[in-house]
Amino acid sequence: MAVLPFQELLNFAEYCHQKRPIFGSNDFHNRLKAHCVVDLWETIREEHGEERFADWAILLVNQGEAFMNQDAVMTLYELLQPLKVANHIDQQGFLDMLQQIGEHMGLMSLLAEELDDWVPVDVVHRWIKRFIGAYANLFRELGLEQVVPDRKE
Repeated sequence: MAVLPFQELLNFAEYCHQKRPIFGSNDFHNRLKAHCVVDLWETIREEHGEERFADWAILLVNQGEAFMNQDAVMTLYELLQPLKVANHIDQQGFLDMLQQIGEHMGLMSLLAEELDDWVPVDVVHRWIKRFIGAYANLFRELGLEQVVPDRKE
C-alpha cells in the first residue's frame, strides 16, 4: 500500500528531527537540503523516476480531481521554491502559463470564465515531469551522476 503524501510529510518531519543531531544545528538547513537533493536525484534517475516524482507531486497538492484549483497550483509553486522556480516566473505567471498550456493542448478554453482559477491536472503533471527532467539533465550535464553514490539507508 502506498504511503499517503500527508503521511510522507509527517515521516519527513520525523526524519528531520532524527538528522538534526547528526547534521548539527549550525548548518542544519544547508546540510539537510543537500541530503534531500541527493535523495531526489536517486529517485528521478531510476527508470520512470521522473514520472513517479510527477505523480507524487500531483497527489501531494491535488485531491484526485481532473482539474487543479488555484490554491493547489500555488501550493505546488511554493513547494518548488527550493528549485528556484521564482527566479523564472511569479505565482500569477505560473498559473497563467499552465492555463495557456492547457488551452494549447485543447484541454480548456481561456474564454471559459468558470475555469479562470483552474488548470487540468494532466497539464500540471506534464509540466512537473518536464521540469524535473530538466533538473535531471542538468545533473547529467554537470557530471554529477558519478559524484552522487548509490546509497541505501
